[in-house]
Amino acid sequence: LYKPKFDFLLQHMLCSYEQLGPDSVLLIYISGDGCSPQAKAGSESYDSGGVVLNCGEVSRNSGDLVDDYYSEPTCNLQCLYPGDLYPLLRKPLLLIVESNNSTAFLSMKSLFGQPLIVMCSPIDMPLFLQEQPQRGSIFTMFLHCPLTAYCFVCNIVRIPVALWDKCQAHVDKFYAEASRLLVRSKLVDSSYKAFYSDAFLRTLLLRFLFCQCTLRMHRNFRGNHDYLPRSSPPLEDAEIVQSPNLIRLVLDLACILDVLSAFRESDETVC
Repeated sequence: LYKPKFDFLLQHMLCSYEQLGPDSVLLIYISGDGCSPQAKAGSESYDSGGVVLNCGEVSRNSGDLVDDYYSEPTCNLQCLYPGDLYPLLRKPLLLIVESNNSTAFLSMKSLFGQPLIVMCSPIDMPLFLQEQPQRGSIFTMFLHCPLTAYCFVCNIVRIPVALWDKCQAHVDKFYAEASRLLVRSKLVDSSYKAFYSDAFLRTLLLRFLFCQCTLRMHRNFRGNHDYLPRSSPPLEDAEIVQSPNLIRLVLDLACILDVLSAFRESDETVC
């Protein structure tokens, strides 16, 4: 749905919710500019803002009975807020938010005891990416084709097919090791393990982990939390993204592509 009005989006989500099977998961991907509340709403459902759906203004007549309400607005009616999704939490939900206000959705909790994962994009980008022509979200690129995104943040424009295949095989090694850590860790929230059995959702989770590990180690991203993707429940608490094995695999890939300087100081070598 492209820039839908809120009522149409809500109708679409509720229809998907209604058709969801007993062993299914609702997957929602949201991409848009961030919006902040116009006034304090007194609720974490709206206080952190949300994502703009449609830029059209709400029209109302001066004689409407709701004039008094609108004189002290609490939220934008054409924005999607975390609280708008609460009715959907009665069933398992994987929410992906790509926005400069994505972290507003990290406050969502599993109110009905169902598995819930929220994966959020970085809310800002390093200067070297801001100066490049707009080519979409780097976060979405990592979820779609992680190796392409890895090359992009390392300023690799062209790569031979044979080298691509070698690198892709190395990315697959990362997935295998990340899978082993996810399954065996006792610190990983049960929501991740609940979604892990689905092949498509498992792929998204592993690509998200690859994105986290890569950007946390990249010299232009590390040190600023606004440049890093985040999730709820946080995977950082499970210490998976700090795994020495995963760190080694990311650096090995940099060695293969000869871009280790993007991750290490010039006098360091691990290849």
